[in-house]
Amino acid sequence: MLTMNIRLREDKKFGYFGKAGAGIGTDDRYEFDGSGLAYNKKMRGGIAASLNNINKSASLREMFQQSTYRNYNPNNRYVANFGSNGINRILFLGGEFQYDFSQANNSRFNNQLRANYDFRSTQNLTTSSTDSRIIAPNNVYLQDAEQQSTSENNTHSAGLSYNKRDQDKDFSVNLNLSSANSERNSTGLTERFKESDGSLVSSSNNANNSVNSSNGLNFSTSFRNKDDDDRNLKSFGVNYNMSFNSSEGESKNITDFISNEPSTASRYYNRKNNNDASSFNTSLGMNYNALKRLLFGNFSLWNINMVLNNNVSFSNSASNTLVSDFDSLTAKYIINDSLTNNNRVTRIEDRPSLRLSKNFSRRLSDRFNRYINVAANVQGQFLTERNESNFDYRNIDRSFNFFTPSASVGYNYQRFNKYTVEANLNGSSNPSIPSIDQLRPIIDTSTNVYNINLGNPNLKPSVTNGLNFSFNYRREQPSRKADLSFELNGGASQVNRGIIDSSFVDSSSVRTVYLINMDGRRNYNSGFIGRASFKLKNNKVLQFNYSLNYSNTTSPNFVNGLPNVATANNLTHNFGVFYTLGDIGNIQASQAINSNSSRQSSRSLQSQNTINYITQGNLNLSPIKDLTFSTTINYVTNNTTSQSSTLWNAFATYRFLKTKQAEVKLSAMDILKKNQNITTTSSLNNVSTTVSNSLQQFFMVTLSYYPRKFGGGGRRGGGGRGEGGEGGGGERRNFERRGSGGGGFGGGGGGGMRGRN
Repeated sequence: MLTMNIRLREDKKFGYFGKAGAGIGTDDRYEFDGSGLAYNKKMRGGIAASLNNINKSASLREMFQQSTYRNYNPNNRYVANFGSNGINRILFLGGEFQYDFSQANNSRFNNQLRANYDFRSTQNLTTSSTDSRIIAPNNVYLQDAEQQSTSENNTHSAGLSYNKRDQDKDFSVNLNLSSANSERNSTGLTERFKESDGSLVSSSNNANNSVNSSNGLNFSTSFRNKDDDDRNLKSFGVNYNMSFNSSEGESKNITDFISNEPSTASRYYNRKNNNDASSFNTSLGMNYNALKRLLFGNFSLWNINMVLNNNVSFSNSASNTLVSDFDSLTAKYIINDSLTNNNRVTRIEDRPSLRLSKNFSRRLSDRFNRYINVAANVQGQFLTERNESNFDYRNIDRSFNFFTPSASVGYNYQRFNKYTVEANLNGSSNPSIPSIDQLRPIIDTSTNVYNINLGNPNLKPSVTNGLNFSFNYRREQPSRKADLSFELNGGASQVNRGIIDSSFVDSSSVRTVYLINMDGRRNYNSGFIGRASFKLKNNKVLQFNYSLNYSNTTSPNFVNGLPNVATANNLTHNFGVFYTLGDIGNIQASQAINSNSSRQSSRSLQSQNTINYITQGNLNLSPIKDLTFSTTINYVTNNTTSQSSTLWNAFATYRFLKTKQAEVKLSAMDILKKNQNITTTSSLNNVSTTVSNSLQQFFMVTLSYYPRKFGGGGRRGGGGRGEGGEGGGGERRNFERRGSGGGGFGGGGGGGMRGRN
């Protein structure tokens, strides 16, 4: 990757550029977007707007990037997203402004004011069908679930920030405001069958309507004085954070649960909920970097650095829930006293720590540079929490003292014009206390009729001890025709007194969970990324990528009184190749294999596994000047369900007018009309496959215009692809050219099927 920092001439330090486009397609598809950026010596700003019903998610930064004058879109980003659930109509408006009080902005000096505003409105229609295989003692249940929902979400966010930095001091202040409202309506039918004989065990019909609104405020400020000089007694830093959030909502839920085994377990609910909640959080952090100088004067103490830190936080959250059930005799909603509740949680926390570190370095000019950092953080955590409720059994006061040490070792070796090696190893201990809803939950069997959580008032805090490592190698020899780099990472953690399930599954397949503490929960993960690129003749580049990710989770539990150890594994291979065709384009392809499996030690519980195969390809060609052809393909198949999805898109783009500022684009989406939005999920006792509605085949023509002008007396049209950058203009411009890969594999409109844990 080549990064260029270009200084503009004095007469080019002001100008503007942007984009305006509109597209109309078959199946009533449309898109409209526009953005504009302007800058001068001290100011820069931009606005953007977008409206579409092709699931094209817009953000201010992404739209600014698309307003630059580029020959083609190498990864076909910012296009219709066929991997998004449902059909979405998205309206976006945004803008940002930046004022530099000083023109000497660099890594050491800055005096800058920024402001931004975003509005987003999303209307969604989603229909889905989910098939699940649920493991229970001596039984396997097959579940079919159908659901349809409509929703509308509107969000506003605004921010203001100021930063002033010089060689010795750094001051910043940030303010963010947000507001949102939403409405959702959904209906669904769920049926469960025994796999052994196909008999219907239970069914559940539900209908839900909810309306919610929320507001938020976040404020932060920080000041650092001589922060990088541990020999100066005035070297310190302080930061303060505050946030306030409030929300209110109303919902109505009708549930009709019919059980065939036994029929007495059937139940019906027609329930209303009125909720309002608020939270206030504030924290003050301080660090003193010259502790060694203060305590020991000029004594070097073997060059060990000492930093004193302390962070104090306070939070208060309150919620009020009014629950009413419909009474058929009076045809009125009657307050449910067993569920109507008020709850308030007050939390005070103090985290003092002493960080000890020592650096070892050696450098030989124009030969090598070696750097080793060893650090240990001696930290304590003092925590007090009070829960207040109108239910006496939820009124509790708790205090905890934890020792939470951490340590790390970092190594960096750079052989100039040869290679760089980086390695890091760190370990930590992190406690976690059980929440009030894990200790003493308010049991509501209508929320999830198939899972009932009883909690456990005797739960103890758990402690996670973890170890992580990383290793990176990069060859840095510009004269060589081949480049090589790879990364290794991994981690392991063990949870002492982990909170696990002790569950009972009845004959109607309803799972009742009682939480307990137990040792034995472990997590492992590892990853590898390797890249090799070769410079060929005529500016051609060939690149190979390979990545591997593995994770393992082992957790003990009890099912119907029987001990069990559940193990879940996830393994993903991804191999990709990228090849540039000189100046006329590039081609890239990748193949991924994702496997998930779960194993149960109990003989009464079955094991299961699933594998996804994902094939992706991307081709960009520019056979003649101003004309570009692009195509993407995404093919996914699942071995368990035998379901597959194929998404093939194609694009043709032509630039015209004397200044080449106009563009016409033809898009053919889902050419084979075989796209499906399929999601596969797995857990320790469940594998589910969901097929939801998504965009289907359509064709679209889009016209775009790129206005631009740089400098007062310069030529119209400016200068090609590089101009503009991401934020537009100003004293300097940063551009990136990825000549060895184009970044990533298999872009273009998102995928159909996805797999995850």
